[in-house]
Amino acid sequence: MKEVNEKIDTILDLIMKLSKNGRQKNNYIEEGAEASVDIWEIVVKYKGNIREIARKLKAKVEILSEKYAIFSIEEEKIDLLLKYKEIKYIEKPKRLISSYECNVDSWNKYTLEKYSQDGLKGNRVIIGMIDTGIDYTHLDFIKEDGKTRILSIWDQSVHEGTPPKWFNKGSEWTRRDINKALKSLRKNKSSFIIPHVDVTGRGTCSARVAAGNGRASKDKCIGIAPEADIIVVKLNSRGRDFFSNTTEFMRAVRYLIDKAKKLNRPLIINTGFIIDENLRDGNSLFKSFIDDVIKEWTVTLVVPELDEDNIKYYTRDKIGERKIKEIEFKVGKSEKVITLEIWKDFFDVINFNITNPSGYTTGKINGNKDLTKIEIGTTECYLYFKDPFPYDKDQEVFLLLIPEGENIEEGIWRLTLYGEQIVDGNYDIRFIPGEMEYEEAGFLESKAEESLRIRSSTEQMPMIDNYAYVMNTFKKLSSLQNPLFLPCISNIQMFYRMYR
Repeated sequence: MKEVNEKIDTILDLIMKLSKNGRQKNNYIEEGAEASVDIWEIVVKYKGNIREIARKLKAKVEILSEKYAIFSIEEEKIDLLLKYKEIKYIEKPKRLISSYECNVDSWNKYTLEKYSQDGLKGNRVIIGMIDTGIDYTHLDFIKEDGKTRILSIWDQSVHEGTPPKWFNKGSEWTRRDINKALKSLRKNKSSFIIPHVDVTGRGTCSARVAAGNGRASKDKCIGIAPEADIIVVKLNSRGRDFFSNTTEFMRAVRYLIDKAKKLNRPLIINTGFIIDENLRDGNSLFKSFIDDVIKEWTVTLVVPELDEDNIKYYTRDKIGERKIKEIEFKVGKSEKVITLEIWKDFFDVINFNITNPSGYTTGKINGNKDLTKIEIGTTECYLYFKDPFPYDKDQEVFLLLIPEGENIEEGIWRLTLYGEQIVDGNYDIRFIPGEMEYEEAGFLESKAEESLRIRSSTEQMPMIDNYAYVMNTFKKLSSLQNPLFLPCISNIQMFYRMYR
């Protein structure tokens, strides 16, 4: 018998059913949790007095809009939160991963100023950067009079200062603070230095492409909107690949839009984080919030498309009735956990079988129970079936592999699908980010160009193909015109022309 709660998202529901050992081995599953204090950060859709609920549960709440909020709450109180009629749905944060490396030297021969039209250079436009930070001392962001072009910096990773109004985390520095720091540096004094650093340099590079004024290169490298003002949000990046999560991104978008509204200026938000969530319709609170909040103002949000290095993590196909499909995937020698997200039509009855490299199998697993756990060899296999929402025929299934020891068995694994009763037959499968980021893992046969991702269905979120800086070419990965895809824009300059 299934235990169904339509107010909780799939991953969070799965977490509540997993053992502590299962959770601790999967950093993606634990995303948003502070294990040392047993506090969870969750996104909430609500209607009513959310502050009063937070007070009763002794939780912290950050209100993002009249419908969305972020709760920091003890795990044991999540079930209590769900009982309030004001709570419509809750969702755990999802991981965002850095998209690319940026190298200014690879485009300096072709100054981006040539893409300007009619002498428009971004005057009175705000470029909002959600990335790894910015080098505020870089000449490209300083005017001829020595004052900064940066209106403010919010560093979510620095907690020694004061966060922006209505937010609980990070430190904010205003234009006045930045000018004070620049003046101190010019006088070779360290009396006032902003403790903000762009560790990777990617945020600085991206900001130069978008809005650099060319001073550092003596006009050899001029950005798309050299007269625009800049607001920077550094997400609380962590891990080897500098990943962040959706709650931090949601805070950043809210902050940037509030700043633009206060200044009465159009806003273009650029991010270097891949927003790669559900395979199907992107029906999540994160997606819904982005759609809603961007409609409040004159905003264009530009996000990077999945690059060709990641296509091995996606596949899709169609299965017929009484047919069998075998999907093989590779697991490297150092993988701590493997998590696959599978989407299928709810009315399709498909059974699953998992086979490890040694030939041991789980046998057929059906969806009669919401969670099935089977041990094969030295690996714990969890298969979790989530019933669809009302009026939604897509069903989400999670396959989670956790080793009994340190690593999952290396080699070729096989996921077998059995089409028992088929109405539609289409299915999508992807790896979702785990502890090792799947450096060696991947499908042997991938069909990434056909996989549907949240970027494709978010109404207000145009995609751009990642720029291959070394080759000076754009990667064309989304040329297929699936009706659910937004047009894939391969030239970031087009977006900056809109408001310059």
